[in-house]
Amino acid sequence: MPSGRPCRLPVGRALLVLKPRYIGDAVLSLPLLDCLLAAFDSVSICASEALRPIFRDRSCGWLSPPEPGLAAVLRWRRLVAREGFHSAFLANRSFRSALQVRLAGVPVRIGHRTEARGTLLTVAVPYSSIRPEVECLLDLARACGLECSTASPVLPRLEEPDGKLRVQPGARHPWKRPPWSVLGEALSRLRIADSELELVGGPAEVESCRSFARQFCPGASIVAGKTDLDGIRGVLSSSRAFVAGDTGLVHLAAAMGVPTLAFLSPRLAPKWGWHEPTNVTLTSEASADEAAEALQRILDAT
Repeated sequence: MPSGRPCRLPVGRALLVLKPRYIGDAVLSLPLLDCLLAAFDSVSICASEALRPIFRDRSCGWLSPPEPGLAAVLRWRRLVAREGFHSAFLANRSFRSALQVRLAGVPVRIGHRTEARGTLLTVAVPYSSIRPEVECLLDLARACGLECSTASPVLPRLEEPDGKLRVQPGARHPWKRPPWSVLGEALSRLRIADSELELVGGPAEVESCRSFARQFCPGASIVAGKTDLDGIRGVLSSSRAFVAGDTGLVHLAAAMGVPTLAFLSPRLAPKWGWHEPTNVTLTSEASADEAAEALQRILDAT
């Protein structure tokens, strides 16, 4: 929770600095962005262009982060100065992001007190490793006296459900994948036909999808690596339900109102999991019985 006397910000232009390429972090920043949009004349986002489809329904500006190297940072500094930002909210918890904004001369810099960067911030907010991440991000606005009610990220659903259960077997790291044997057993118990399944993921996850299909659902279609983020948002929004491990796509699907089942590590589940009525979070140690029950629950939610 924020501590100390809150600062008071004049109405002006604000910059929201995100982790450059992480889909899940971008989705979870939406309640903070909505709070800032209600309080400031204008808000711009600093993140990779690849994340832009997530925010296309919000009226905000866009600023790409600086490339590595001193010359690129100096060019970015001049660009930020021309934009005239009064405040920067750092959802990105890295030391580098705080240093870049400090060098750019943004007067008010609000961020979490992480990576020994407190001296680079004008408002340093404690960060909790156990509180829900959305709440931790909203703490940045609350520390400045802004009123932000707790809310889950919301994105419009772009397509009508097509009856497909979509599964993401892969992930950026192996430990973030759903437990294959448990998930495969749950699909078998519920007699989910291969024709009702579609396996999704990024280009690096194509082989994971093929391997999962060979073991558990040889007739399932595979669309991994065939679309960009804008396209995968449309694919997910048409899902009857979505199952994944600890990935950004499960946050994207849940924000669009798609019933989801996510498998997260026991340590991360309370902080990063979704716990809405139509979203189930299990730990990666869940049994096949628990997985089958949860899968049936999200299928019944449609």
